[in-house]
Amino acid sequence: MSAKQRGNRVQDIAASYKTPSRPFTCAEYLLLPDNGQCYQILRGELITSPAPETVHQSAGLRLKKTIVQILESNPVAIMLDAPLDMVFDQQNVVQPDRVVILHDRKSIIAKTNIQLTADCLPGFTLKWQDVFAVEIKLSQFL
Repeated sequence: MSAKQRGNRVQDIAASYKTPSRPFTCAEYLLLPDNGQCYQILRGELITSPAPETVHQSAGLRLKKTIVQILESNPVAIMLDAPLDMVFDQQNVVQPDRVVILHDRKSIIAKTNIQLTADCLPGFTLKWQDVFAVEIKLSQFL
C-alpha cells in the first residue's frame, strides 16, 4: 500500500467517526477504554488508527536501534516508546511511536504523559501539525 493510500485510509477512518458538535477534550480522552485501539485527538477530533503495517514496524525498529546507539555513546536524552500520550493542549493529544527528550527538558515528563507547553522548547515553536507532518513525510519513504 502506498503512502498516499495509507493517508487516504487514515482520512477515511477519521471522517467516519462522528465527532460531537464541540471539540473532543483531553479530559474526555482520558476516559476512553484501554481496549488496544490507538486514539489521538487532532484539532478536537477523536481519531482511531489501525495497527501499523509491518514496513512501519521494521523502519521503527531500525530507527530505535540507531537512537539507542547514539544515546549510549552520548547520553544526553531519554527515549520513551509508545504507547505514550503527548499532550500539546486540550484539543491535541497524539501517540508517537517514540519520543526523545533531552535531560534538561525532563520536566515535561509527567506520570501518565508528556506535557508540551509553549516554554518547553525555547526558540522553537512545535505544534502537533509539525509532528504529524514529520510522520507523514517519513511514511513516504517506507
